[in-house]
Amino acid sequence: MPDNIPTLDDELAALQREIQRADRNALDFGKRHFNGLRENAIIFCLRRASDLSKGATAATNAKLPESVYVLARGLFEVFTQIYWISFSEDNAEQFAQAYPNDLKRNAKGNLAKGYAAAYDDESKADRTQEILSDPDWKKIPMLRFENMASETGIEKLYTMIYGFLSMHSHGYTFGTDDELSDEEALDGTIALAASFLGGINEVALRWITDRKQISSDEMYDILLMTQYKPKPQD
Repeated sequence: MPDNIPTLDDELAALQREIQRADRNALDFGKRHFNGLRENAIIFCLRRASDLSKGATAATNAKLPESVYVLARGLFEVFTQIYWISFSEDNAEQFAQAYPNDLKRNAKGNLAKGYAAAYDDESKADRTQEILSDPDWKKIPMLRFENMASETGIEKLYTMIYGFLSMHSHGYTFGTDDELSDEEALDGTIALAASFLGGINEVALRWITDRKQISSDEMYDILLMTQYKPKPQD
């Protein structure tokens, strides 16, 4: 194999460097006194990305390529989220409301199917239909990764990568066992993970320290640089 082609060990080392960078910056950024909602959402994403990356490292060491595919998909989702959040306070607010809105959506599904019911705390009267007819429950906002990618100029990246990672996450890969060796699958997926975390780190750094956003053109360059940057010299 030519010397300039990264090995799996090289890709793992690149991911480890990005993990260390994420942990160091998350600790620093979380102590800053001028953080608002957008900054705190970005720090949340940074910490989550580090967690997923550590999981991908452990799964790689255990030779579990399917687990790494799932974790790499999660990293791409965090990358899409943090980049989108950096664009506006409104985006950060929508992200903050995503959890309660998803709770409402899941509750609505169970209430509508009759699998659950809602009762008044005091009278114990059934309020299920009242809640389901509430305008706020009729159309609950939902964040979509495709929309986030389109709004921030990375739709091409989403289209090229997300669907393929999702196939593995959903288990729609029956009959593909012989296409790649475990080593080949792990090598390519860890390279993607390192790139995603590199992009996440850069978004957090630019916004928290300088309140600057990254253009989509520069973001593509950052992802490539993370994946193909030279190995440190001994």
